[in-house]
Amino acid sequence: TAKDYVDSIKLLKQYPNVFVTRTFSKMYGLAGLRIGYGIGNAMVIDWLNRVREPFNVNSIAQAAALACLEDDAYYKKVATTLQKEREYFYRQFERLGLAYIKSDANFILVKLENDAQKYAGKLLEKGMIVRDMSIWGLENYLRVTIGRRLENQKFIKTLEEIL
Repeated sequence: TAKDYVDSIKLLKQYPNVFVTRTFSKMYGLAGLRIGYGIGNAMVIDWLNRVREPFNVNSIAQAAALACLEDDAYYKKVATTLQKEREYFYRQFERLGLAYIKSDANFILVKLENDAQKYAGKLLEKGMIVRDMSIWGLENYLRVTIGRRLENQKFIKTLEEIL
C-alpha cells in the first residue's frame, strides 16, 4: 500500500455516514462471482438491507469469499507478485518512452501518443483486452490489467508491434 494510504476503517469511527466497500474481484480473482462486502454504521447497513434485492449473492460466491479471507498466505503471495509485475510494467513503459500513472491497483494507466481507442482495437484483434479511458476524461490512456509474467511479456511484445 502507498505511504499516503488512508485507513478507511478508522474513518468509520470518525464519520457515521462513511460506508467502506471491498471487492474480491481484484486481489482474489473472483470477478466472475461478483462478490464483495461493506462495513459501516448499523443505520446505514439497515437502510441498505431495506433496498437490496433478496438472495443477491449466491452460496458459491459466499463460500469462495470466506475461503479467501481465511487464506492469508495466498493474499501475501498475490500482493508480492502484483508488486513485481507492476514494477515490470513500469520498466517496460519507460523503455518504450510511454508515460504512465503509478498504481496500487491491479492495473496501470498508460498514455499513448494518440487515439487510445484505435490501439485498444488493435490489441483486441490480437487477443489483448484493455480499456480505453477516454470516456473517463483520460484522453489517450489505456487501462492495462497486470497479469502473470508471461501474459505481461506477451502484452508488451504485442504493444511494441502496434506502436
